Amino acid sequence: EMEALDPTGTDAEAADAATEAVTALVRDYSGSGNAVLVTHADTVLAITGLRAREGEALIVHPTGEGLHVAARIAFN
Repeated sequence: EMEALDPTGTDAEAADAATEAVTALVRDYSGSGNAVLVTHADTVLAITGLRAREGEALIVHPTGEGLHVAARIAFN
């Protein structure tokens, strides 16, 4: 469980902290497979600047400025 993946609501300070924590997790990940993180729409918005639909997966990779969304997968 990772607190940074919890909903941040309208708390800008919490959204900034979540963005930093999740970006660091993705940037520093060195596992042998893919890291799968499950969170909420407002957290995705804070981290990527994009609105995700319910059940949608965003494939991201780190860049110098944060996280880049490389792909989106909608599950129906």
